[in-house]
Amino acid sequence: MNITGLITLGARFAAARVTGARAPLSVIFEVTQRCNLRCKYCSIWRDPPPELSLAEIRPLVDEMARAGVRVISLVGGEPFLRDDLEPIGAAIESAGMSVALCTNGHGFADRVATLPGLSHLVISLDGLQPTHDALRGKGAFDSALASLRAGVARGVSAMATLTVTRKNLGVVGDVLQLAAAEGFRMNFQPVMTLRYASPKVDELAPSIAEFRGFMDEVIDAKRGGAPVFGSLGMLRFIREHWRPGAGFHTLVRPRGASHAGEVPCYAGKLFCSIGSDGTLSPCDLLSLPPERLPNVRDHGFMAAVRALPLPDCAGCWCTPYLLRNMGTSLRPGALLEVLRVLMESA
Repeated sequence: MNITGLITLGARFAAARVTGARAPLSVIFEVTQRCNLRCKYCSIWRDPPPELSLAEIRPLVDEMARAGVRVISLVGGEPFLRDDLEPIGAAIESAGMSVALCTNGHGFADRVATLPGLSHLVISLDGLQPTHDALRGKGAFDSALASLRAGVARGVSAMATLTVTRKNLGVVGDVLQLAAAEGFRMNFQPVMTLRYASPKVDELAPSIAEFRGFMDEVIDAKRGGAPVFGSLGMLRFIREHWRPGAGFHTLVRPRGASHAGEVPCYAGKLFCSIGSDGTLSPCDLLSLPPERLPNVRDHGFMAAVRALPLPDCAGCWCTPYLLRNMGTSLRPGALLEVLRVLMESA
């Protein structure tokens, strides 16, 4: 994102903060729930809903651009299971927005290298080959690394996300050495109990002591200049507050929530999520009754945004969302990290 774009973004953000108006600057677009892997902690692939067609998506993209959206994150499931992902990316690029892509990278290196509009690439990497393949399936590591290399070679901002479980507690040094050698960053994401979590997610969660020891390694590496995503403040916050079973998937804050309210959430205000069937939600991590949510097919984008219920959940462990919320709350370290990420956009 150039300086002019950053100033425009800042002006819209400031106006939204002052007036309280809903001004989505980024949208998470879950283009499919189909997936080609069967990761041990995820079941998003079960019973996938219908998907918006390309003919429906093109005018929706134009409407999001007119509403001031700057970045559309294409997520799944596995986005590349859509044969029309390239035309979707081209529509986003033509409308003046950039594409962030979250993929498992399994067999998609060639398409990563050519997807129109791509500025940020996120690929799951839960350790080196034995650990990653044990959690995600044989051959998954080699494919993920090939796709990461394709993104790095292309010059986009590339990041690997490691979901922290008790199966990969000893991999911090190894994956950071790989990331430094290959030119991508590592994001360390605590396992969460979400709407699409598998029945095995609780048994895969580390203990508090195990997780804090893991995060101590990550924080020390960050201090030493390793390519770790997030601010030191965000990493320390996660270390102190994460609990086994932590996560949320309802609109209302549960009793005893561990860090509710400590970091204000801007879901439904400055960002939101479109499901594969067009349902608009404040956040893609929430599991809300469909009858409470508007659909962009019926309302159009901005009318649906204005009709969104705002969440009052337990707090977020999704690291990109947590960093964004901390930055939006003007926490200095997080704000600088968010600005750095924005400046990497094409």
